[in-house]
Amino acid sequence: MVKQIPILMQSDMVRAILNGSKTETRRPIDRLNGFGRITEFHVSTTGGYDWEFRDERMLWNSISNSRLFESCPWGVPNAAELYVREKWSNPIDTAPDVYLYYADYPDCVPAGYENVPRIGDVEWKPSIHMPKPARRIHLPIEEIEVRRLQDMSEQDALAEGFTSTAVLNEAKDDYTGLYASDQFPDAWDSIYESKGYGWDKNPYVWVIRWGKAVIK
Repeated sequence: MVKQIPILMQSDMVRAILNGSKTETRRPIDRLNGFGRITEFHVSTTGGYDWEFRDERMLWNSISNSRLFESCPWGVPNAAELYVREKWSNPIDTAPDVYLYYADYPDCVPAGYENVPRIGDVEWKPSIHMPKPARRIHLPIEEIEVRRLQDMSEQDALAEGFTSTAVLNEAKDDYTGLYASDQFPDAWDSIYESKGYGWDKNPYVWVIRWGKAVIK
C-alpha cells in the first residue's frame, strides 16, 4: 500500500505543479522518524557512520546512510506519495463534495456552477488547515537524495518550478533578466530563513523528486 504524506505548497508552486514545470522540491533536514526534531545535521566524524546530528534531547547521534533514508519523513521512493496541502476554500453550498483552490481559481470551479464570486470575495483558508477530503494533487515519489542547499544548478531551479527571464542583449553581448537560479534563494529565505535554515547557511536538504502529478 502506498503511504500518503502531506506537504505544504504555496500557490505559485501549486501552479507550477499543475502546468508540469515543478517536478521536485527541497526541504530542510530538520526532523527524522524515530528521532523527532533534529539540529546540527552534518557529515559524521565518527568512523563507520555517515551522518551525525543532535536530537530533541540535544544528544548527538551517529547513523549510517541507509538508516538516514529509512528515517526520512517524506517517505520511500516508489512506496509513498505526497499529497499537496494548498490554499483552499469551503465546499460550495450546492455541491458539498467540491472544494475551491486559490492557485487556479476560478478555473477550478466545476462546470455549471453559477454566480461565481470574485477571488477577493472568497473566504480562503491556509494550506495547513486543508482537510484530507480536499486534497487533489498527488505526487508519486520517485527519488530522494541529500544535498547541500547551494548545490543547485539552473536546471535544478527550473525543476523547482522557477522560470528564467534572462535574454541575450546582443548589443552588450550579455544577458539581462533573471535566471531561475537567481530567484530561488530569495524564495527559499522567505520561508526558511526565520527558521534557521537560510540560504547563506547552506543547510543539508532533502531533494524530493516525483513522477507525473496526479490531479483528482
